[in-house]
Amino acid sequence: MNEISTKEISSMEKVKNIFKDVYNQTEESRAVFLDEIRRLEARVTVLRENMPKPLNWITEFIEPIALLLVNELKVKHFKIIETNDIQKSIELSFFNSDDDLQLERERYKITLIPEDLENGLIHYKTGMTTDKDYKEGTIGALNNMKDKTAPLPLDKTEEVVNIIRNL
Repeated sequence: MNEISTKEISSMEKVKNIFKDVYNQTEESRAVFLDEIRRLEARVTVLRENMPKPLNWITEFIEPIALLLVNELKVKHFKIIETNDIQKSIELSFFNSDDDLQLERERYKITLIPEDLENGLIHYKTGMTTDKDYKEGTIGALNNMKDKTAPLPLDKTEEVVNIIRNL
């Protein structure tokens, strides 16, 4: 009875007519809002469909680097394996021959971690571990986060080659 005051109530017919008027005004107002919502939802759909897909850091960043390193390391093939760990790390392996690739006998292997992709910063696992102890069953223990990492110097090809050869 928000819209109808007790002074206006003189008959049920009058209550019905006042209700119908208020109801119709409310529904018209809601229809305008719903039309605007539908228009905005359609615009959001178009924007989502036209939004650029995110870059895949492995295919767009690591694979071209691996191709360059194949020549520098004087190997024939490389293979990338996603480890699906919490750090989204990958194992980049290099192979001397087709047979080695088939038998998974890598010549070199490095584990890479996308540290700050916006700035092109990739870390690698150094092969050393920290003294930090993670309790059994914790995320740190389950994801082997005791490994030390360091930035991969992507501006120095020869240094990257030396790092890979010495791992």
